[in-house]
Amino acid sequence: MKWGRKGMTTKTFLHKTPKWFSTYTDMLKRNRGLFVFSLVMMLAAPVHPLLKAYETRLTPVFDYQNYYYDWDSLLWGISVILPVVLSIVTPFLSFHYLYSRRAIDLYHSLPIKRSALFLGRFLAGFTITLLPAAAGLGSAWAISHALDVQDRLSESVGQILLFSACLYVFVVFVICCCGTIWEAILYGTGLTVALLGICYSVPEFAARLYGFSGSIELGDWLLAFTPFYYMAIIDGSWSWTAVFPVLMAAGLFFLSLLLYQNRKSENTGSAFSYRFLFHIISIFISVAVVIFVYIWGSELISALFLGFLAYFIISVLSNRGFKRLAPVVLRGAGIAVGMAVFILSFEATGGFGYVMRIPSLDKIESVAIRTVEAGDYQTYARYRTGSGTVISESPQYMVYRETENIALVHEIHQSLLEKKETLEEGNTSLDVDINLEYRMKNGSVFRRSYRLISEKELQNLVALNCSQEFLEQKYPFLEDGFTYGLKARTAVMEPFVKEGEVVAYESLGIAADEVAQALKKDILARPLGFETAPTADYVGRIAILSPVESSFFHMASSAKKVKLSAADAATHWSKKQVILIYECDKNILELLEKRGKLESFRSRVAEFAAAEQVQLSLCEQPTYHMLQNRASNAGYYYDKYSPYQSLYQVTDPEDRAFLLKHLQPVYYSDLPCNAVTFGDGYCFLIPNEYQEQLLEIVGRAEKENLD
Repeated sequence: MKWGRKGMTTKTFLHKTPKWFSTYTDMLKRNRGLFVFSLVMMLAAPVHPLLKAYETRLTPVFDYQNYYYDWDSLLWGISVILPVVLSIVTPFLSFHYLYSRRAIDLYHSLPIKRSALFLGRFLAGFTITLLPAAAGLGSAWAISHALDVQDRLSESVGQILLFSACLYVFVVFVICCCGTIWEAILYGTGLTVALLGICYSVPEFAARLYGFSGSIELGDWLLAFTPFYYMAIIDGSWSWTAVFPVLMAAGLFFLSLLLYQNRKSENTGSAFSYRFLFHIISIFISVAVVIFVYIWGSELISALFLGFLAYFIISVLSNRGFKRLAPVVLRGAGIAVGMAVFILSFEATGGFGYVMRIPSLDKIESVAIRTVEAGDYQTYARYRTGSGTVISESPQYMVYRETENIALVHEIHQSLLEKKETLEEGNTSLDVDINLEYRMKNGSVFRRSYRLISEKELQNLVALNCSQEFLEQKYPFLEDGFTYGLKARTAVMEPFVKEGEVVAYESLGIAADEVAQALKKDILARPLGFETAPTADYVGRIAILSPVESSFFHMASSAKKVKLSAADAATHWSKKQVILIYECDKNILELLEKRGKLESFRSRVAEFAAAEQVQLSLCEQPTYHMLQNRASNAGYYYDKYSPYQSLYQVTDPEDRAFLLKHLQPVYYSDLPCNAVTFGDGYCFLIPNEYQEQLLEIVGRAEKENLD
């Protein structure tokens, strides 16, 4: 006896093979045309890296170079979109009979368990969806590695396959929930939009809390419990949270199997095969609409009304008309009232006490805080005023375990909470990012992030830089017994850069540990507060390179200068151990003189002093009091076309000598300081006591017209 049309498995064969497998093979035979079509289309994937590898050879043949981006986008689009489309279409092909009462009765009367029938059809659709994609993308990955081609498609193979797999399971779940294909499409789309809306709006809603610092992490966590996580990390980086979508998909698979096994054929044609699913999905979508609309800046009343309207429409569609309106209106009103109470309570209580919560001092083991120290290439911060900006991407955190330092950070935190209302008005606040992370004695972590602080908090933050803990973390060689190793090298960095020039570095040819020991003596001999307001003249900078960094510059046995553009310099040097050298640092200067390097170390300053003219930019409005000595493209730099600064040509030798003597790459003052930038180089401050002389120099200089 055969069941179904030609090509179906006989009873005899059913006894010889697992019944789910016979269903599986039958489904593949029925859809072999789609399977072959998918395999052919996925040939676009291996062609992608091939064209990229041989683009220079192909250009003379058919002018490939002019159409490179078109071909690249087309092939990449086919390779990514086809698996996604199949993960949506194939489940409907596998379980289309669920939407016909007659068909479902026929299939469920066959001599095969529902679980085996479900498994066979599920795996067949899974194969049709993923096997062509795996073959095509796997070939692309192999080709790109064989030809050593950097190919964005090959780097995204795992994300594309996992996203398609999770989406496939999600669509199967939606199909098992709904009674018609129309409802499956409608509610599946609504559920998808609601899930993505929640992943966006909830972190944004939480970010309104004063001090909340985890909106990105919260968004990633929420997205990790949806089928769409891997879509967000295409061309991105992996995280340990990538396991959650797989677990979520596994849970949806078993839930779909359970729903399928207990599905009643008489519910076919209804909006939902199970009534309780309607309540769960409709309430979820309504809540998502309220939060999403509210976050987008609408009034609460508008958000609540649209949430009620969403629930009302879903109910009308589910009930096939305007039936039982009273219960629908009551439930919709209940959802709106509940959301109103939650939102108003959340905001009135500061996240139910989140905003004003602060850990007790006796329970804190350590605290990490984003430093505001300036002048070190290992230090990153972001400051902004109306006249200048310091921006960089990787903040440097200092960890404090000493009781007095923890107490000082705790005092800063309390002060920020007490002045919350005043700081938010912004009249006297400073725009400085403050990120705190307490490590508690019980192992928990307490994080907060603030953007606006007052002058008092800034002074306390600067006071942290005077502690021994700060110096030991800033300069690791201060620790007894610390060693860089024999392969680490040192180099001199140019102290100034003329406009249009590149940044130059010169190998010192001195072992890193020998330089570090000399620097250790000098840094420990510096007076208190020197790190933020130096009291000696600036000389230049020395960089200590790790073995890997040393090999990049090929400096191990060469005394040649390595020329890099400002952009390359920032890329390769921004995280190196760079130490500023001053005239008071006698030990390192003596070491350089002994090795014959002191003259070249000072030569750049001498070149500037002997130049016919020096081009400088002066910010004409008071800048922020802290300065980071950063490469121009990576940090604190005044664009010469900015309305807040002007360009001057300083031709007087005495004026140039004065500037070079009193420039400070790092300086903290309670009063505003003017900033000076030489050409395309680094930005410097003139200490307060020399501001009057600076303005006189600028008055004698020739001002350039920037228009």
